Amino acid sequence: MYFKSLIILIVFLFVGCSPSNDIVSNSKNSDTSALTTQIDDNKSLKSIKITPYFSKNSGSYSGGIDDLIIQKINDAKDSIFLAMYDFTNDKIKNALINAKDRGIRIEILTDDSKINEEDYIDLKNSDIVVYDDNYKYGLMHNKFLIIDESLVFSGSANFTYYSFYRNYENVVLIESKSVANAYLQEFLEIKNKNLISKVFKFNNIELYFLPEDNFKQKLISLINNAKNSVYFLVFSFTDKDIANALINAKNRGVLVKGVIDKDWNENSQYSVYENLINNKVNVKYDGSYFKLHDKVLIVDGNITVTGSYNFTNSANNNNENSLIIYSKDIAKSYLNEFDKIYSKAIN
Repeated sequence: MYFKSLIILIVFLFVGCSPSNDIVSNSKNSDTSALTTQIDDNKSLKSIKITPYFSKNSGSYSGGIDDLIIQKINDAKDSIFLAMYDFTNDKIKNALINAKDRGIRIEILTDDSKINEEDYIDLKNSDIVVYDDNYKYGLMHNKFLIIDESLVFSGSANFTYYSFYRNYENVVLIESKSVANAYLQEFLEIKNKNLISKVFKFNNIELYFLPEDNFKQKLISLINNAKNSVYFLVFSFTDKDIANALINAKNRGVLVKGVIDKDWNENSQYSVYENLINNKVNVKYDGSYFKLHDKVLIVDGNITVTGSYNFTNSANNNNENSLIIYSKDIAKSYLNEFDKIYSKAIN
């Protein structure tokens, strides 16, 4: 049994507009029953500690988010579970190998197309278990790390040097046993090829896992219910329904602004960029030589969406994770990052 008892005694950090304090699931089984139990509504839950980080975009290849990730790997006491699409960062690789050598349980999931790449081979040669998803309908596109069943890193960043030092990327560190157990449940479902539809709702965060959850409709609902503003940073954007929701929001007076990756969208016949421009949505290309790899939506200065989910039809078939964070403080951090990127964007 990998899981500890679900105890929600969560450190106060941010207070935001909160959804219900439930973990919602459409199914239960003996391995995950602790995670699918509804939380007692009479318990007063405080906000989960969430800290956002943004990549460096120039300078030396040190002092980035990977240094924090390595620190947490070095501090691990019991277990590390990693679901990662692309992995070329040898500093993190060496930290994982060292953790394995000191007795930490480590399991890694990646996509079929990646498992025979050099760094994954090095990890396997160091007796670390690496699984491929063996999923024929889409990618294992997640980027999340669970340490000691008590903290999670998630966001847009693959474990590459460019992700932490050149691209526009974001990562959130979530310190919560209950959130970590939710991610661990998803890890095991992918590993065991037994996906179960569920949405995890905590005091100031919701978790969606694809393809089993209908996150696209949730995203559109957030846009449709926006009162004042919608900002977005998206690597690849081809989903016409999401584009139409943004157009409709603009037409009813909501301030809509966005930046998307130039190279990817210029070279895709399916990009919605021209449609957004033709409908007078304020969208620009990023002005960076490297990637804008974020997958971010900020609504009304209070709600932030992040994770691995691009705004594409194919993302709905992939193994992905998305987080909705209800916090003005978190939204402010992301708005500051948006302003930095938008100030350098081009038409």
